Amino acid sequence: MTLREFGRVIRSGWYLVLLAMVVALTGAWFYLDRQMPMFESVTRLELQEDLATELSEGTPAGAGSEGDVSASFRSSSVAEAAAALLDSSAPPTLLASMVSAEQFGPMVDVTAEGYSPEQAMDMADAFAQAYIDNLAGYRTAEIEYVEERQEALSEQLTEVTDRLNVDEDDALALAEQNLIVEEYTALSVRLNTLQANPELAIITSRAEFATPQGMPDMQVIALAGLGGLVAGVGLAFLRRSLDQRLRIDGEVADLAGAPVLAHIYGLRQATRDFRATRMLPVTRHVATPFTESIRELRTAVAVTMPPEQHQVVVVTAVDGHGSRSFGAANLAASFALSGRSTIALSGDLRQPDFDRLFQSVGTSSESDPQRSEIANLSVRTLPQQRLDPADYLATDGVRAMIEEFRNACEVLVIDAPPVLAAADATILGQYASGVVLVATTGKTERNALTEAVDRLRTNQVPLVGIALVGVARDRRLMYASTYGSDELTGRAGKLRQRFSARRRGEQPRAAAIEAGEAGAETVAAGRPAPKAAGVDQAAADAQTPGPGSTGEDSGAQAAARPDNPATPGSPPSATDVTVPSKVLSRREVQSGVGSPAGRS
Repeated sequence: MTLREFGRVIRSGWYLVLLAMVVALTGAWFYLDRQMPMFESVTRLELQEDLATELSEGTPAGAGSEGDVSASFRSSSVAEAAAALLDSSAPPTLLASMVSAEQFGPMVDVTAEGYSPEQAMDMADAFAQAYIDNLAGYRTAEIEYVEERQEALSEQLTEVTDRLNVDEDDALALAEQNLIVEEYTALSVRLNTLQANPELAIITSRAEFATPQGMPDMQVIALAGLGGLVAGVGLAFLRRSLDQRLRIDGEVADLAGAPVLAHIYGLRQATRDFRATRMLPVTRHVATPFTESIRELRTAVAVTMPPEQHQVVVVTAVDGHGSRSFGAANLAASFALSGRSTIALSGDLRQPDFDRLFQSVGTSSESDPQRSEIANLSVRTLPQQRLDPADYLATDGVRAMIEEFRNACEVLVIDAPPVLAAADATILGQYASGVVLVATTGKTERNALTEAVDRLRTNQVPLVGIALVGVARDRRLMYASTYGSDELTGRAGKLRQRFSARRRGEQPRAAAIEAGEAGAETVAAGRPAPKAAGVDQAAADAQTPGPGSTGEDSGAQAAARPDNPATPGSPPSATDVTVPSKVLSRREVQSGVGSPAGRS
């Protein structure tokens, strides 16, 4: 996957990414709002050396612990003593669960957690002191245990001695005597050590500070945002994998088994412009992404179809998306504007919108009701019948009409219903030299495209390629659509021309050009051409009597002017009406510069 495709996936599923991030950040906020802050503090003990050795090797005699220092700190006696020192009503077991200890040789670190720094420090000191107090009790119990053991060994030694007095060579008695003496000696050493060191442990470092536990709030929020972003991207790709609609060019060509003839850009904007101006975009002589796409489609269709003198192009679609009729109308107009005699035929009898598009362009109702105002273009419609459209299109009469239309022009463009909607498209496709199938990215499903292509090929319809609608606009096409435009095309150029014209008292050239185009169009339709604002003002100034002249003289001079269409004996005609290519200033009109005589 390329970086551009990755960006398209993210753009198409941006709401999933946003939703995932909002959910993650909301969860992080609730977590931080409801989480009790925890703090940790440490108190350090130093054990008496013998006791430390015993604790490191195992459970000391009489200690009553479980064999490790942490278990000793969590014992019930230590926990109860610590709760008493803290004067806490919390259960001792709960307090013990918040304390741990770790031994490093003779040193023991007592770590306690609390909901505040003060609580953590107090608990660490309290459990350390409780452990020391518990060791004092252990010392007393250990002394009592040693003394009791010594008394027992003394009794055993007396018995063994009596046996040796009877038999000095009693080997068993001698062995028992040696063992008893060794154990008694070790207990004596232990007793002397306990009596000589009354303090088995001391606190070397009390808790002076507490550190907060867990991640900082900003780190939690950052991780939540990152996790939400990753989850959102994953959801966007999951949505993409489950989405069966067309997305990229490569898969369209692979699924259809036919080339993508053109990408139709800017369809939505072109449709809005058509509704506002009632003119097909390709007839306005303005380069836009849509018009350049239609011209590219026209060229691709002309190249891919077989070289015939009379060609029939059927434009159909996979489904109801993509404004098929609007694209077919512009394609027919583009063929006509390229100098080829073209007939546009509406083959959609179920939703006949095709001919209405050309009615919006305008037809001459007097001479030929089927001749449009677009040069080289005629519009034809099939007569309505009571038969089903599919049955009617399959009749010999329709075949003969299409053949007649075909022979009457160079290119016959037929607008057909969607392939999957009815059998009309496959029937009309059998009369065609080539069929253009319209598909829409983001709306047309993959299985619908493959089914439509299979249906056309099953009926031996010559599919020349796909016209792909809905592709994201390319910057290169935007550059191509504005290449070659002069400075008047841009908004800044028009403003500069308008400002300069106002300073000279003239009409801007851009407005003059628009007025000239409007006049040319109305002249072609047989209506009088509207004059530009500068021309109207110049004519009014020329008819205004000057100093030393009368209104009659001015009128006579105007009537005698050779370029005046109102001169008696020269009736106006369409060829006599000219639209000025330049708007004249008042001084130029008065001096006769703009007249034909002045120019000659």
